[in-house]
Amino acid sequence: MAKRAHAGPNSAASRPEAPRDDPIETLDRRGRALLEALHGDRGYSGYASPDNTTTQALYPVAIQYGYGEIWDRPGLDRRQRALVAVAAFTALKLEAQAAKFGLSALNVGLSRTEIIEAVIQTGPYSGLAPALNALAALSQGLR
Repeated sequence: MAKRAHAGPNSAASRPEAPRDDPIETLDRRGRALLEALHGDRGYSGYASPDNTTTQALYPVAIQYGYGEIWDRPGLDRRQRALVAVAAFTALKLEAQAAKFGLSALNVGLSRTEIIEAVIQTGPYSGLAPALNALAALSQGLR
């Protein structure tokens, strides 16, 4: 008889985490710390620049919930989350974000090969052209 490859529907691993009720200040502090650890100085450039008055109407929410809440959930480590982000941005045809997170993935311990392979893996699912475009965008920073 084969062993089950995943947890059953009633196991602790299959139940969602209870909702957290962290204050916005905690989410902001945690999100900014992660943003800086992941992206370094690039975390505050382009659309994330504090001087960009247009995007600053929304970007703090991305820091609080994207980084402070979603990236802080249990179940995946930062390396795994970085691979998911690179693959998702590739599939969504967001080459600039795929390149940004690809470079940032180096900061959480991923290798150049792991990042490239994650992008290549998206090809059969979301198209070879988006994967090639993401690889082209990544090529400058991963040399």
